[in-house]
Amino acid sequence: MRQNNELYKTCKSWLEAALQLLTAVPIPYKQDFQVTFHPIGYHAHGVPKIDTAQLYILYRNPLFSIPEYDHLVEIVTTTPALPLFCVLIQQTTYLPTLTKKGVI
Repeated sequence: MRQNNELYKTCKSWLEAALQLLTAVPIPYKQDFQVTFHPIGYHAHGVPKIDTAQLYILYRNPLFSIPEYDHLVEIVTTTPALPLFCVLIQQTTYLPTLTKKGVI
């Protein structure tokens, strides 16, 4: 339980630091559509959306250079169950099984 609490606190710290970093830099946007359906049809209009792929390309080094990230990696790699759990989460074929078993 202590490790889960430490992981939570570290994730929260990294996220807060990442958001602070991102408030100081330009964020890339792309056009997306928002569609609203009505009984007699629909209305579509363009809306800006954060371009997450471009955001990752532009800021991956600064985001992964945040000190909390190293602590996060340390927690995940030194907690016996976490590396396996992270691998299983990445493999979407396991998600229904994990959900049924109450793991996630």
